[in-house]
Amino acid sequence: MPSKKIVFFDYGNVLAPVLGSSYLTNVSSASGLPKDVLSPIVFGEKRRELNKLESSARYWKDYSTRVSREIGSLRGKSFSEKQYYDAMKTGCGELNPHMLALARELKSKGVSVVVLSNITKPHAEFELFEKHSGTLPRYFDRVLASPWMGKRKPEARMFKHALRLSGGARPGEAALIDDKERNLRGMRRIGGHGFLYKIPETSDEEERERLLEKMDSALRRKLKRAGFL
Repeated sequence: MPSKKIVFFDYGNVLAPVLGSSYLTNVSSASGLPKDVLSPIVFGEKRRELNKLESSARYWKDYSTRVSREIGSLRGKSFSEKQYYDAMKTGCGELNPHMLALARELKSKGVSVVVLSNITKPHAEFELFEKHSGTLPRYFDRVLASPWMGKRKPEARMFKHALRLSGGARPGEAALIDDKERNLRGMRRIGGHGFLYKIPETSDEEERERLLEKMDSALRRKLKRAGFL
């Protein structure tokens, strides 16, 4: 009997927009440091330097600990992880209706749909299991996040573990929708499909909706050609 097909959806910038400016504004307000000082720590070179130091299992815990300490050092006063995570709670916007509709259609065709995210544990607890606890289970079969898996995208073992947890689909029967090309390359390396999708960054709602509709149509065509729709 053939295994069931599965489509993994990334969370940030696929299912929900990442509100980087809002997040940075809140961290700035909480820490008293200007945004131009904070930006390289949480988004730029400093973060990339920290990333190299962490094993996957400890990645987010170590990252948040180090960033909190760095912020505390810069302001000459401790800055707790709780303060950092409280600021992160505004890091994402509302769920993308285009992706919810796609998930529902895929499920109607017998395809498993699963959220698969590299996200901090406190952020996941708020975004995935508190803020959207009543919505995500209606659309998705499972919600998987790196802190509980001890792995993260684009590692092959992350995808293989996710496949096992989601019913054992073969890699060739799996697809990932993600905003980062490196994660898509990771999925393709194990024999799966990868589709790039990123919520457009624009404050013009009409323009944003026009772009979303165009992207949604293009993504659906690719999924159809690959046999998922």
